[in-house]
Amino acid sequence: MNDLAKDRLPSPGNPLGLDFNTPALQRKRRLRALKDRLARWYVSIGGLAVLAAITLIFFYLAHVVLPLFQGAELQARDAQQPAWLAEADKPLLLAMEEQNQVAMRLAADGRVQFFQVKTGEALQALDLPLPQGVAIRTLAEDQPGSRRVALGLDNGQVLVLQHNYKVSYPDNVRTIAPVIEYPFGDTPISLDPQGRPIEHLAINLNSGTLLLAGATGRELHVLSSSREENLFTGEVSLEQQRIELPAVSEEVHGLLLDPRQLWLYARNGRAMVDVFDLRKANLNGRYELLKDADNRITTATSLLGGISILFGDAKGGIQQWFMVRGNEGSPSFQKVRSFQLDNAPVLQILPEERRKGFMAVDAAGTLGIFHSTAQRTLLKQSVADSATLAALSPRASRVLLEHAGGLQSFLIDNPHPEVSWSALWSKVWYENYDEPKYV
Repeated sequence: MNDLAKDRLPSPGNPLGLDFNTPALQRKRRLRALKDRLARWYVSIGGLAVLAAITLIFFYLAHVVLPLFQGAELQARDAQQPAWLAEADKPLLLAMEEQNQVAMRLAADGRVQFFQVKTGEALQALDLPLPQGVAIRTLAEDQPGSRRVALGLDNGQVLVLQHNYKVSYPDNVRTIAPVIEYPFGDTPISLDPQGRPIEHLAINLNSGTLLLAGATGRELHVLSSSREENLFTGEVSLEQQRIELPAVSEEVHGLLLDPRQLWLYARNGRAMVDVFDLRKANLNGRYELLKDADNRITTATSLLGGISILFGDAKGGIQQWFMVRGNEGSPSFQKVRSFQLDNAPVLQILPEERRKGFMAVDAAGTLGIFHSTAQRTLLKQSVADSATLAALSPRASRVLLEHAGGLQSFLIDNPHPEVSWSALWSKVWYENYDEPKYV
């Protein structure tokens, strides 16, 4: 009985009498604790690494996306004072070829001068085949990128020319040879049968049909010419047809043609546009561009594609209009959006050749870069102290200015003008749509 009493009974916390503090179990517990600590550190480091990766991705996306919303930049090049420019007549047109190496200057006396863009060095000069004693009265350009130019003469005729640039690689060196070509012959085309001066002019070539529209006072002259070439003799003949349109109510200040040859826009008076339907040879309607009686339209041009018309006014405003089909199916001319350059009169609007952007220059020498669809103002910068004549390169990567007897060029950095918050998240009124839509 006493021996039984001396036997150790199992403790209440260990009813089976197992020993959990043996050296082997203690080693296992220490190893498990170490593994727990390592797992906890591994999970913590992994979580922090994921957060760091997400943060880096955010900064990378911000680095990529934010530049899309930045504006344009200009980088000035050295001004040039070439000797040939001092003796040249007043400029009518400046233009550059695609590589930004060769530029063209057309003067009021009909002299064409090609020169190096970077240095201003004269290359080739020629005189246009103008009739004896006849002067250039006005100038019109076809759609952006066509390089076609029409010159309205003071004897009622029109000379159509095209400046081209032939590229060759003699000895593996790129050489650009500028040429002036006359796609409808070097003999001027008679536009006004009475031989009166062509005060305003518009030109368009579509599917081999040349359409010329001129104005003398309030009277319009529209001539359609089809070019036919004899395959055996190479002789070129023109088949002409005149389109009779009613006279404009006020004196014409500018003409523009739709590239589909459907519409003729006659800017007249202070701020009016008469739109003519060329298929029906009648007036579509008269549209008032400005409600402000103290303001007036100073210049107009067509955007890339020719559907939209851009109007600049005397208070620095720029408006975009195009034809819209109404509820009853009849087309009408409507204002779509507007921009503001500065407070001086807008003298020149230059559309880009590959995007729906454009550049504008005013009488105070302020240059602006805009994009129509994105409705963005990308740049406003003073480039001269007064009016200047500008030329925009085909890739919209350089602008060339002639001012005060000198030449000045600027490099343009404008990679993403079409991106804007309104274009991404708001309704956009695209050309050929009857209203703004999410597209």
